[in-house]
Amino acid sequence: MNCFRSYDHQNLNVQGANVLLTGHNGSGKSNILEAITTPLPGKNFRPSSLQDFYKRGSVGPCFTNIILANQYNSNITSSFVFNNQHVCKRSIDIDGKKINRFSEISRYLKVNWLTPHMDRLFVDSSSLRRKFFDEITSNFCPEHLNYIRILKKLVRERLELLKKGNFDKEWINSIEGQITKFSFLIAEARVKTMDLIQEELNKNSTPFPVAKISISGFLESQIKIYNKENLKDIYLNKLLENRTIDALQGKSKIGPHCSDFLIRHGKNNMEAFNCSTGEQKALLISIFLADIRLQKNNYGYAPVILLDEIASHLDNFHRTSLLLVLQKIGSQIWITTTDGNFFDNNFKDFIHYTVDEGNIKIN
Repeated sequence: MNCFRSYDHQNLNVQGANVLLTGHNGSGKSNILEAITTPLPGKNFRPSSLQDFYKRGSVGPCFTNIILANQYNSNITSSFVFNNQHVCKRSIDIDGKKINRFSEISRYLKVNWLTPHMDRLFVDSSSLRRKFFDEITSNFCPEHLNYIRILKKLVRERLELLKKGNFDKEWINSIEGQITKFSFLIAEARVKTMDLIQEELNKNSTPFPVAKISISGFLESQIKIYNKENLKDIYLNKLLENRTIDALQGKSKIGPHCSDFLIRHGKNNMEAFNCSTGEQKALLISIFLADIRLQKNNYGYAPVILLDEIASHLDNFHRTSLLLVLQKIGSQIWITTTDGNFFDNNFKDFIHYTVDEGNIKIN
């Protein structure tokens, strides 16, 4: 890392080992985990903009560099540079060659993470759940997040035309045709991936509860019922019918951007948002582990795992169970915590670093 967040310059040579980062709140532990995620397409370890990565007051270049200890042994560099309009742009190099499509990264580096703000996944807005499950979907459909980006642009363009009132009908028909195309790609990927995740969850191979996942969305809920072409026609007609009300409300009433993911506790048959905080955390981890196992089965290797302050809302049994399952899968694990005693005493193979205001020392 160079001029990244709270760090002037820092190297960590862990050779693929598991890593434990301890330190008080605000010491810079999470910044290290975030640095690992900087090359990933369309994903954010935490809400932030690219310019937030640049350390305040620094004069050198801002970049992160990851040397992979997997079958690729590649060198991935993420650079953050301000253009003439003072907008920060990200550039990714793999082994010295600039890549043009961020989705190429997923072939080299796969990373899954849990952070404290995810603890509210089942009680906060549907947008948080869409983001979480769309990132899972992108692990198996690399273009998925790009399709979502394209759809957002098309939906925004349609609304701008509708607000003007006097629009070219052929042009808006063309846009709605594109909206239908990408809406189907997104909905199909979601349904297919959630079916795979549910199948993995139903095996119930961990001490965590089985989560039951369903999707409430115009397309997702009917994609298995209707003929594909018939459903496309129905969807196009809905877009046509909703033009007036969409223009008045300034938003599109139907589409993947309105869908929600509904989670139930399998054993208790209870909606996740009605479960206790501990049960919600256990359900979240259950889905998290199913995703990781599925990636391992699909690609032959497990993703890197980042656990930021994972101890909250987890008792000792479930903390131990989580780490044992991850180690059995074969993931490299990075953990941050304010109290390393539990992890340090139970898992001696972790490299333990203490972090303090941008300074890192090995224990």
